Amino acid sequence: MSDKLVPNSSLAPGQSITSLNGRYVFIYQTDGNLVLYKRYPNGSQKALWASGTNGKPGQTCIMQTDGNLVLYNSAHKPLWSSNTFHDAGSTLVMQDDGNAVIYNAAHKAIWASNTVQKFVPGGPTATGDTMRPGQVLNPGQSIRSASGKFTFIMQPDGNLVLYKNLSTGGQQARWASNTNGRPTQVCIMQTDGNLVLYDVDGNALWSSNTFHDSGAHFIMQDDGNGVIYRTNNTAAWSTNTFMQTVNLHVKILTNPSRFTVAQMVNTMRNIYIDAGVNVVLRSTETLNAASPALVALNDIDTGSCTSGNASGEQQALSNFRANAGANDVVVYLCRSVSYTSGSLNGCASFPANRPMAVIASYCSMYTMAHEVGHVLGLNHVNDNNRLMTGLGTDHITNPPPDLIAAEIQTMINSPFTV
Repeated sequence: MSDKLVPNSSLAPGQSITSLNGRYVFIYQTDGNLVLYKRYPNGSQKALWASGTNGKPGQTCIMQTDGNLVLYNSAHKPLWSSNTFHDAGSTLVMQDDGNAVIYNAAHKAIWASNTVQKFVPGGPTATGDTMRPGQVLNPGQSIRSASGKFTFIMQPDGNLVLYKNLSTGGQQARWASNTNGRPTQVCIMQTDGNLVLYDVDGNALWSSNTFHDSGAHFIMQDDGNGVIYRTNNTAAWSTNTFMQTVNLHVKILTNPSRFTVAQMVNTMRNIYIDAGVNVVLRSTETLNAASPALVALNDIDTGSCTSGNASGEQQALSNFRANAGANDVVVYLCRSVSYTSGSLNGCASFPANRPMAVIASYCSMYTMAHEVGHVLGLNHVNDNNRLMTGLGTDHITNPPPDLIAAEIQTMINSPFTV
């Protein structure tokens, strides 16, 4: 396949020359028309220029030695020409920019179709959780947050979408460029700091308007927010889809016997993230349960274990909040937890301004998530399909257990999600 017609070479009806990148074709059609087409990845094409000789069947399109490009009919009568007959040795080139140009022997342009197309940028594909300057997402490609909980994808339908990946295997859209149905070709993190969607003709369909922040990069964060950061690490733009966050601290008097702390925290995180609430484990600390101040609190008595009625032992334990902020939630792992009617897996009554829960070493995988749910304002329900079942989290029948819309809103509105 050639991109040129050199002196004394010709095209018969149906023959063509094609740009080296394969995107543009200059064809002498059987209907007599000489046409320049732009080809699209989906196989369609668009006419950019034509000689206007359709309906006048010709015999040949020749690049004459005198420099003239001419269409002749079967009687050798000219139907169209480039009128460049004073430049012997000229060559027609179908260029990668969409322009068909006749260059003379001195490589000076003497005729052109004047169909230069806008450049559709390209670059290396972004991977991991980051789009660095010059990197792209082509249709169907995506990046994911470090935890894998969120996906930022350039969809084949032309829409750039941020999804939350649900533990059930589905996805929930959190943000979109609203360019679906448009011929988007590429999403690029430009070196000028602008995140841009270009269509197949090089037109910008959407951008973040951050073109004054050279060197900026985009990150799909674990909190659900897609952010463009300047080189000084300040945010230039975001999708504003960050999740409310529970800042969690775990204090251990007795190690859990059935599930590790990591298992319980990950279980909680997976349940909460489907509700749009992130869980960040800020610290884990092993307390000296044999110390005089703690020895009586390892088997903790929570009294009535009702909201707003922390027992004296719970109040004493709440003093051990090292590294925890005022709205951070502290979970204490004790050997046992009891109340006026017997033993418990956990209890979430806490003193004012000291959000906390206590859970027993023998608790279930869901106890931590359940008790922190109480801290955030959730009440018991009579349904073993749900996290807040009052029938015991060991009896949950629908893992992962559900949180309904009203509960999710309560969690998001809690002063302990930030």
